[in-house]
Amino acid sequence: MKRSRSGQAMVFGALTLFCLVSFAAAAFNVGQVSSRRLQVQNAADQAALAGAQVEADLLSEVAWINDGMAYVYYNLMRYAVDVSAYAVLAELKQHGPVPPSDALVGLSDPVGTYDETYAQGQAWITRGQAWIDHLEKLEDGISVAAPGLIRQEVFRVALAHGAEKVAIFP
Repeated sequence: MKRSRSGQAMVFGALTLFCLVSFAAAAFNVGQVSSRRLQVQNAADQAALAGAQVEADLLSEVAWINDGMAYVYYNLMRYAVDVSAYAVLAELKQHGPVPPSDALVGLSDPVGTYDETYAQGQAWITRGQAWIDHLEKLEDGISVAAPGLIRQEVFRVALAHGAEKVAIFP
């Protein structure tokens, strides 16, 4: 009877050791998977943040260009209104009924002021229209390039933070 019992402890010890090693390997694998998942999640978060930052920067640039276009347009309209107002005063002074006094208007020579304003208006309005056209083309270029720039930054940041592959869906 002694012989039949002496091997049981060794079998039980081997099974216990096998279970212990299996549980340690499983815990290690779970740790590796969790670590990799955190790394991928961090890469995705960083990539999304970088893409949003690029998009915000591009939208800020478009807003800045729109402000410039509005400023140029405002000044063009000021030239147009000034020319129109001085034209009315000059016409009244030359051909119309009794014009308002120069002290009331604040001009001593409405005809000369009109001629000068008209010449400046012609030059500046033409220039301003060209500026607006150039700014519009720049804005269009940013709008066309924006999706590619955002995609490029998302890929760059994701790969730099440990992602092996990156996919972007609209």
